[in-house]
Amino acid sequence: MPYYAVARGYRCGVYLTWDECKAQVSGYGNASYKKFSTMNEAQRFVDGGYGSVSESKEHDEHDYAFAHYNSLSRKPKPIYIDGASRGNGRVSIPASGYGVYYGTNDPRNRAVALDEVDDVHKNPPTNQRAELHAMRHALRDIKHHLITSDSPEPFSIHSDSQYTINCISTWAKNWKANGWRTSKNTPVANADIIKEAVELKNEVDQLYRQHNWGPLELHYVRGHSGDEGNENADRLANLGADRMENSI
Repeated sequence: MPYYAVARGYRCGVYLTWDECKAQVSGYGNASYKKFSTMNEAQRFVDGGYGSVSESKEHDEHDYAFAHYNSLSRKPKPIYIDGASRGNGRVSIPASGYGVYYGTNDPRNRAVALDEVDDVHKNPPTNQRAELHAMRHALRDIKHHLITSDSPEPFSIHSDSQYTINCISTWAKNWKANGWRTSKNTPVANADIIKEAVELKNEVDQLYRQHNWGPLELHYVRGHSGDEGNENADRLANLGADRMENSI
């Protein structure tokens, strides 16, 4: 029996048919997927630790059924994040904030002024820094939920900042290997937040694997395009910036 592993796609996991696999990778930029003959090999590929293993077919079938059921029945719930910075690059300390949006009237929704969580005199606010703070906030929320909840559920994070997603999922690995310096040998901007966010993402991924959910998904959503979740995150981010503006 073939097993189709999707390590990077719309929904990561192991699938029994090519059609199911194709639905998760078709049109997804830089998708990563592969066909295997055993469930264990496929799951290792999804987890990023593919290696040569041998398992009994009976054990394999049981693992597939469990993982496949989990991947279909535990659809990640979206968390939308956004940052706002007014007068970015034009004033020394622009009023800035970030928003985290779970859903209508959700008590976990947050509008945060940047001066409440950052030393804005030492670290001048920027839109990118606000976006990274929002990402870190969401990652902290997810980790706390997974550790404390009796019925944990998976989440995905949706951001209109490609910079923020790339920092966490792509660039950080090379920056870390280079001593947190860029290819031009300059210090990485916002490294303090990025380092913690990357560590949180790794911890969340490990917890996700314990539930056979695959890695936490970070999705890009185009800003101001009518996406309800993004629009609400933007609204919360601006409420946070309002609060900072009133306190300056």
